[in-house]
Amino acid sequence: MNLRHNLHLLAQYCQSVPLRLIWLLAARLPSRRASSFGAALLGVLGPLSRKHRHVRRNLSFVLTDAPEAEIEGVARQVWRNFGSVLAEYPHLQSITAERCDIRVPAEVQQLFDQGRPALFVSGHVGNWEIVPSFLATKCRGLLVVYSPDTNPFVEASLQRRRQYPGVTFVDKDEALRQMLVAAQDGTSLGLLPDQRVDSGTLLPLFDVEAPTTISPARIAQRVGYPLIPLHVERLPDGRFTVHFHLPLLPRSGLKGKEAAIDVTRQFYALLEGWISNRPGQWLCTKRRWPKHATPRTR
Repeated sequence: MNLRHNLHLLAQYCQSVPLRLIWLLAARLPSRRASSFGAALLGVLGPLSRKHRHVRRNLSFVLTDAPEAEIEGVARQVWRNFGSVLAEYPHLQSITAERCDIRVPAEVQQLFDQGRPALFVSGHVGNWEIVPSFLATKCRGLLVVYSPDTNPFVEASLQRRRQYPGVTFVDKDEALRQMLVAAQDGTSLGLLPDQRVDSGTLLPLFDVEAPTTISPARIAQRVGYPLIPLHVERLPDGRFTVHFHLPLLPRSGLKGKEAAIDVTRQFYALLEGWISNRPGQWLCTKRRWPKHATPRTR
């Protein structure tokens, strides 16, 4: 048993080596060149992986009337964007400081100025890793919920790159209690609820029902935080725009689960717009819709 376990760990370590090498080289490059390097690398390797079929299928729900050649082209853009995200890890703080245009509505800026906590929701669009780096400068404290990598060596390397003052990352499977405790201290919360959650509520995404978590809205209700969407847009010149949106509120008269579903629907309407505008910037390497689902033609 120990031998099998050790061999498994050795295999996982070997699998982590390419990412370590990417970061080693990317750290020695200027940030824009690192982005281009990552894009070129995964633009070639990504379409060769088994996950490419998930990318193509997910995009078929977004680009419903597009020919296969167009979907394939956008799928390759997805890999290029993901490659840039990976290569930008060593440069996240300098990117946030030097290459980001932050657009904040007055209501949200007032919240920052008053030091009030909030629950922030975003999606795997553009470079979502910029968000904690920026919020670290605006929030008294931030707890980010995420899905750890199954490879412990990759996970350890990622967390070493996510060292921001006042920011804590917690495993989604252990997050609820820690979020409630953090909220008692006025710590803000951050989640990226755009991926499939098999136990979630079926809600429409691009007109086709998909299992969706309503947990962010429920948690915001429970701790009394405003729920604020934001997303990151990658621009052609190597810069980024971080768009904050107004807090989401349920329709009048709705409470409890119904209110949470309504707020989640509003978030997903925004998410659809973000993806539609830049489909090649949406990380969609995991199956998002049920296996039996088919795209809804428009």
